[in-house]
Amino acid sequence: MWLMVALVTTMHDPDGRMVEATRRLFPRLLRIYEAITVAPTALTSIGTLEELRGAMVEPLAAGNDSIGAGRRHALRMGLQTAASHLHYCDFDRILHWIGRYPEELATVLKGIRRYDYLLIGRTDRAFDTHPRVQRNTETITNHAFSLWFGREVDISAGSCGVSRRASELLLARSVAPTNATDAEWPALVHLAPFMTVGDVRTEGLEFETPDYYREEIARIGSLGAWLEERSRPLAGWISRTRLTLESLESVAAVERERG
Repeated sequence: MWLMVALVTTMHDPDGRMVEATRRLFPRLLRIYEAITVAPTALTSIGTLEELRGAMVEPLAAGNDSIGAGRRHALRMGLQTAASHLHYCDFDRILHWIGRYPEELATVLKGIRRYDYLLIGRTDRAFDTHPRVQRNTETITNHAFSLWFGREVDISAGSCGVSRRASELLLARSVAPTNATDAEWPALVHLAPFMTVGDVRTEGLEFETPDYYREEIARIGSLGAWLEERSRPLAGWISRTRLTLESLESVAAVERERG
């Protein structure tokens, strides 16, 4: 029954780090989705793009490759399919999910069809696999959104399920240029009349990035040391803190527009 769900995804892989994983795992995705639409950035490796046979692929124009624009573009392509619901997930994350937790992913796809919007978050264990800079800032985002929303949810995992009518709403009203769509999208659907929002916590949305940096992890000596190194630069804290602010401001903007 989950075959009526299409995968809509964005991809940024300038160094071709995802070539091997895409070659190995992408055919599995084709078997469980009604269709797959991919919005890669203009800088994405040709080698990775060549492994996307069977998908609808429309690269973003250079200069218009923000994550918010990419997500809306992928959603727009998804509406061209026959699917009743769309599953948005960042491409590197969906490869990890199908490779490590395929049964869980199949269960989530069935659940997507029950709501206009399904918030797909992480279990405590999966959340704790992320670098400190990500955990600390996303904890603020999730907590503030949960207080506004009325129940505890994880909105920062880069994945959600969306019905066709909710997708049309998002394409008409979403303006966030960044990953702040993780907060803006559920806020828009939550405040829309007669739409349903659910939530689920998953293991498969654990931190996927180590899959594509095995040589660097081996060089530094351990996964733990590599994760700590990712949380060291001040620029990372500034970027992640800015995203938290943008995410919460996007919710406030949705509320103001509702009036």
